[in-house]
Amino acid sequence: MGELRYLTGVGPAREALLHKLNIDSMGALIRHYPRTYNEYKLTPIAKLAAHDGQHLAVSGEFLGMPRLITTKNRRQILTVTLADASGACKCIWFNQGYLSRQIQQTKQATLLGRFSLKHNSFVVEAHFFDVENPVLLRPQYNLTEGLTNPALAKIINAALKEFEPPELFPESFRKSHGLLSAREALWQIHNPKTHAQLAQARYTLKFEELLVYILSFKYWRLLKQNRRGIAHRPIDGLTRKLEQIMNISFTAGQKQVVAEIERDMALHKPMNRLVQGDVGSGKTVLALFALLTAVGNGFKGALMAPTEILASQHFFVIKKVASQLGFEVALLTGATRSAERAELQQRLKQDEPLILIGTHALFQESVAVDQLSCVVTDEQHRFGVHQRLALLEKGENPDVLVLSATPIPRTTALTIYGDLDISMLKDKPYGRRPIRTHVVGPERRQKVFKFIVDQIREGNAGYIVCPLIEQSDKLAAASVAEYRQLLARSMPDWVRIGELHGRMSAEQKNAVFNAMKQREIDLLLATTVVEVGVDIENATFILIENSERFGLAQLHQLRGRVGRNDKQGWCILVSENSDRQRLQTLEQTNDGFEISLADLKLRGPGQFLGNRQHGINEFLIADPAEDSDIAVRCQKVATSVLAELDQPEWSQLQQVITKKVQRLNN
Repeated sequence: MGELRYLTGVGPAREALLHKLNIDSMGALIRHYPRTYNEYKLTPIAKLAAHDGQHLAVSGEFLGMPRLITTKNRRQILTVTLADASGACKCIWFNQGYLSRQIQQTKQATLLGRFSLKHNSFVVEAHFFDVENPVLLRPQYNLTEGLTNPALAKIINAALKEFEPPELFPESFRKSHGLLSAREALWQIHNPKTHAQLAQARYTLKFEELLVYILSFKYWRLLKQNRRGIAHRPIDGLTRKLEQIMNISFTAGQKQVVAEIERDMALHKPMNRLVQGDVGSGKTVLALFALLTAVGNGFKGALMAPTEILASQHFFVIKKVASQLGFEVALLTGATRSAERAELQQRLKQDEPLILIGTHALFQESVAVDQLSCVVTDEQHRFGVHQRLALLEKGENPDVLVLSATPIPRTTALTIYGDLDISMLKDKPYGRRPIRTHVVGPERRQKVFKFIVDQIREGNAGYIVCPLIEQSDKLAAASVAEYRQLLARSMPDWVRIGELHGRMSAEQKNAVFNAMKQREIDLLLATTVVEVGVDIENATFILIENSERFGLAQLHQLRGRVGRNDKQGWCILVSENSDRQRLQTLEQTNDGFEISLADLKLRGPGQFLGNRQHGINEFLIADPAEDSDIAVRCQKVATSVLAELDQPEWSQLQQVITKKVQRLNN
């Protein structure tokens, strides 16, 4: 039994409903924040008909006696007339017959609800009887079936009255930073009387969330600084050897990051570095540099990728290079057969240098890696903090390199990746051309198909991306299944078409990927499974159907699959609605940072943390992107707060941070 069922208005049945919302404690209940607020505009009764179905407020006096009827299915309908200086209207309550006596005793009423032109009546959602300053802002919560908004609001308010939230900050600190007490902030966010009150409550709770997050990583990092890592000696001429083997020239940005990695790895303190670079900026070779430094010193290195396709791709690229330098590379994914896995686990226990590439299978407890001195995680936003740390436990304080292709402002990155030093990779490899992007309507699809055929004739390959695998009655969007039929009618017989989507097994996906790499597939019909890291040398075009369904940042990731050498890359965005203005941003720029900021402005907050299901789940109300100004303030005070954390007035905050750090370590 949980503590919630004993709260006023809950009981076992409602406790079960709360659990469906991941509310399992008083603390979780009072921090189940409103997703939005309905604002009820005070409107003269005579003007209600002009606002059919809208959230409104009316104020006046009741005329006559209320009338209560009960329908055959025992539904109560309470009606009464309300009048103001402009006119009168019928008001309706459902299943609230107990209000009849109160209405008879009320002199002045303010009612919140919606006017129904069809029934010529005002349906009441909330009421204030004889209240001078009624609240016209009403919170709206995420709900589950069987739990209404008024019921949940009532339960939360009961919890706020009975439960004392921990006060993390001393009063002097709150005053100097314009913060409310925890109790005030929580009450006002659930019961705001004015927009100003709501803004102050939101600011306080966001500040608390961001500062706790930042402090947790600073404290954790402080503890780690006392740990002794492995000092790697620099490998003489490694950059030059990589340029020769891979037939590339390091950009100025890559050289700078290589110097930072080499300097970090030479220290006895473990490296903790994030390399943030746009699509196609050359991050993989930096990972290879770090891994080769590890094995060149006689240790093991591991690279963790979010998908089996990307892990396999890294394996082939890195094996090709490492083998020429005399080092072995192994692959471990969920698809690795038992016999191969057992053999590999024996190799991992030996004191021989080895580069291990894999997926989430790497951080399973059964995988032991002796002498692991370097860990690289690719596409960091796809892993939770705990997953990344689980891999670190395989070694004795290994060096850590994180690669991210999610372009976010530096201030935001400093908040999200609080335990990491940050390197920004802004320039593209030499000879890489900007991708040309065109937004077209469906009427030009056949013309685009002709362009695709011409590209394939020239020895190129490419992708067509659909939002769905199969046709849906609920969503009007292109599917792989129906597009297969369209291509059968539209493409010449000699065009070799493959398919790739999430319902295929790992082996099937890898087979398709390898066939395309071997130039046995000209056109790959796929879902967004190709978004992350897929690298086909001769891919020059990508057509994305229903592009209005994707964010700009995701479209930018998708188009990064083409033009990955010196050939011109093309991206065709097919859109059936009036979303052209947003999509035209991609026609105008190839800068991922600029695109992400445009996405934030157009789509609203939460864009940068749209992948919370992948691990970034620390924030209930704050958004490090939208709230970067608050995050900057928190960064500025974090060091001084950390220095005082052992003082009695900070004891509550220290307890919270200690628990978070323990969770990171466990």
